[in-house]
Amino acid sequence: MGSSNCKVYNATGTTGYKPKGSGSWIKKYRSVTESDASVCVNVECRNKINICGAHLVLDPEDCDNYNRTFIAPFCKACNHYSKTGVIEIDEDTWVVMVNSYYMVKVKNIM
Repeated sequence: MGSSNCKVYNATGTTGYKPKGSGSWIKKYRSVTESDASVCVNVECRNKINICGAHLVLDPEDCDNYNRTFIAPFCKACNHYSKTGVIEIDEDTWVVMVNSYYMVKVKNIM
């Protein structure tokens, strides 16, 4: 685990988006990161059931890449459109850029 957290928000208006060639966003995340992505990365949750690929945007106060959308593993409860506030994830979390095979640890784009 890293020593600090990064603030993210659920991206809005992305429910209907489908990944190219992967079937689901969590499958794409797992393929790109070569991980099982079996835990919600929200530091206040860490749920191990109903994991999906959440569309996230980074807090503009934390990094310069706030206008890009990334995928990370969240449980369905944390990936709900009603969750509009700040969510913290560990800075060592791998995030995958939507419609790309580019992945990076959050701390490297802050």
